[in-house]
Amino acid sequence: MLTLLHMFALTQFGCGRRGFQRNLMKRTPKGNHWGDLRARLEVAIKQVMELASKQEPVCVDSDYTSDSEDTPVVLCNEKLTTAVRKDLASALRDLIQHGLMQLGQSSSLVPLGCLSLRSANAPSLLHAWDLVLRYYEIKNGDQFNASPARKLSESFNLDVIGGTSETPKHALLATIHNIISSHTPLKRSYDSHFKAFVCAALNEKRLTSWLRLMFKCRPLVERYYVHWSYVRKTGFEDALRSLDSLAAFDFDLPVDLAIRQLQNMKDAF
Repeated sequence: MLTLLHMFALTQFGCGRRGFQRNLMKRTPKGNHWGDLRARLEVAIKQVMELASKQEPVCVDSDYTSDSEDTPVVLCNEKLTTAVRKDLASALRDLIQHGLMQLGQSSSLVPLGCLSLRSANAPSLLHAWDLVLRYYEIKNGDQFNASPARKLSESFNLDVIGGTSETPKHALLATIHNIISSHTPLKRSYDSHFKAFVCAALNEKRLTSWLRLMFKCRPLVERYYVHWSYVRKTGFEDALRSLDSLAAFDFDLPVDLAIRQLQNMKDAF
């Protein structure tokens, strides 16, 4: 039966071993090189830097929408916000996702010319926000944010937790918790969660330090990245050096843009 299917593919679709090898090429280190993704991130960084150097001093009525929301919002620095959320966050997401996959799932293929059959337990790729959530779990983020010291610090807007200054790790776990609390109940997409994360990190001048904390977490990297991924090969250091240039600017980006309209509707009732 398999032979008959193979012959059918060859005669009807004109694809054989070469076509199959080209498809497999996409799953190899050579076929999955990060060069284009890294270049796109660099372009996005330069664009944000250019816009950040001439930020608009006033708020304007904007038609900018996020996640298919079709109602206008009042937005400061509209072009800068668009560049960060649509270009920088997307480019960063794609580079983070290079070679990112779930653990313990088979990606075996049964070669049948161009009718390659993927096994039923083929891996589903993780989103960049998935990786943030995995870090949050590994570092016991829920326990940290539920602690009395953290709740007291949050209530009084303090940078001190349990008598010690807030560390970058504490700030990261708190920010992830805040985004989960605000975006997840309103069923926002993972893209929206990740855009909010990037905006919050830029506002705090901690984008590179937070990403470095994540990529220095060996259990996270070893569990969720394949050996040829950008993160495993470079430690993300080259991208972090470029992203570090954004710390020279003061950002005041809307973290709640994807939920603002829904939140306003909820408050109205």
